[in-house]
Amino acid sequence: MELYIFCFFIVLLLGGLSVVSFSKNLLYAVFGLLIVFLCLVTIYVFLGADFVAVAQLMIYVGGILVLLVFGVMLANRTEGVDKIIAQNRSKLLSGIIAISVGVFFVQQIFQTDFKQKIFNLPATSTIQPIGVSLLTDYIFAFELAGILLLVGVVGASMIAGKNNEQ
Repeated sequence: MELYIFCFFIVLLLGGLSVVSFSKNLLYAVFGLLIVFLCLVTIYVFLGADFVAVAQLMIYVGGILVLLVFGVMLANRTEGVDKIIAQNRSKLLSGIIAISVGVFFVQQIFQTDFKQKIFNLPATSTIQPIGVSLLTDYIFAFELAGILLLVGVVGASMIAGKNNEQ
């Protein structure tokens, strides 16, 4: 049963990827990207990578995708997308690269024993060891990243404050 659900999300992921790739409407492509990100979250959960699934959900679905939706809705500039698509001159090179990457992935899929890889994973959570490692071994990098984010937020608010005064 788990294998069927896993395959369902893979097929749904491929459907979302096709919407992202072939949609001429930018808002439809963003919603296709939402489907792709949510399917990736479920696949990460199936593979036992809880931390990666939560990070994917919070960062990409919660932050970046919402930013894209608001950007598309506020800018309302979807008419330039057709010009970008029409200006693509290297379709042959793009096709060759896409086919070669696809052949490589299909070759890797047929060479991998998924029953051994997927079903022999430990049933323990990965969040606790990552949290312990972040707060013991990598505490300096963790704190430095927090300070860098704080400086970025303060700088962005100062720039936004200067633009509102003018």
